[in-house]
Amino acid sequence: MNLHVDTAQILRVFYRLVRQVVLSLGFLFLCQTRLLLGQSIPVEIERAGDSVRVSWAEGLGLVQPQRLNNLGLLNWLDLGIPTAASSIVEDTGSPVGLFRLRFLPPSISLHPRGQTNPVGSNVTLEVLAAGTFPLTYQWHKDKLPLSGKTNSQLPLNGLTALNAGSYHVLITNRAGRAVSQEAVVSVIGVQKSQAGIYMGKFVGQSDSGGFAIMVRPEGLAAAVGYNTPQEEGVFIQSFKVAPDGGFNAVTVQKGKALGTVTEAGISGTFVNSSGGSGSFRGDRKSESGLHSKSAGYYVGTYDGASEGSSYAILAADGSLFFYSIDDPTSPSADGDGGGFGTVDAANVLSGATVPNGLKLTGTLNTATSVLTGSYGLGDITLGTFRLARTLTPQ
Repeated sequence: MNLHVDTAQILRVFYRLVRQVVLSLGFLFLCQTRLLLGQSIPVEIERAGDSVRVSWAEGLGLVQPQRLNNLGLLNWLDLGIPTAASSIVEDTGSPVGLFRLRFLPPSISLHPRGQTNPVGSNVTLEVLAAGTFPLTYQWHKDKLPLSGKTNSQLPLNGLTALNAGSYHVLITNRAGRAVSQEAVVSVIGVQKSQAGIYMGKFVGQSDSGGFAIMVRPEGLAAAVGYNTPQEEGVFIQSFKVAPDGGFNAVTVQKGKALGTVTEAGISGTFVNSSGGSGSFRGDRKSESGLHSKSAGYYVGTYDGASEGSSYAILAADGSLFFYSIDDPTSPSADGDGGGFGTVDAANVLSGATVPNGLKLTGTLNTATSVLTGSYGLGDITLGTFRLARTLTPQ
């Protein structure tokens, strides 16, 4: 005899109607229920001496067997404590009408514990949980999910400053979810990060040109700038800064920038695409200010009389370097250029220049971190631009 019951949390076996058949004939009664997840779980009822054995498929894990004595009152009674067994034995003298297996949501018996360890050491965060299988784990750091970290243990090997933070794990199954306590991991002996935004100028530069570099905690950096004595951009969309602060990067126009980042500033040498050389120096911008929530690296386009790509780095104090490029392979193209500007407390952009000294006007949308506006000569508007933030300093 086959029964099909659609439910995601219980397995029910109607027994009252077949009780006499089981007791008198002693044959096996089979029924099957299908979960919403799609798999079939067979349930068996058979006579075992003076008792009745109810069995189900192995692999469900922890369940709570229950029975219903009164079909009218629907008063479910637990048959002992939750069990990981795959069967129960019930006295045939009980007026049993219905059996049920209740799936148990995750419960955490051991929460991950905070750790304070030296840089370079290994740490493993661990959680112990019970509940109906399968249990699914997802670790989080500073409230954000960690890709691929889906086991009960989270190994952190070769600790660096990037591993410091607050961790927790979300555990789910078909019956519910559980969230662990926060575990704070601290790393000692770490050099202070060079992460931040730096702005400065090339030696001999007196106009609005210059550069801005943003360095993230993991050492990923981006640079935008314009060296007016050499009439060449210094656009570098991505390069690495070593743990000691050193870097050696190549610009999109095949110039070279070699330098060092410290907690206070940045300095180095620049060789343009034709071999001309010079040096540069800049200071680290404050991490606090009226635009601290919008600070970062912006990417977009400009259109109109000139067309191309636009890049900008905005610091927390409102300092901005804007750079546009129409042909990355041509260092002296008319569409290349850039300069410093500011975004004030009213979110108005002013002061920056684009190719051929054209002035920018625009606004910052602090809700979306998008810069929009136009460029032109005097009162004549020649085109528009739009840039969106793609990287933050942290």
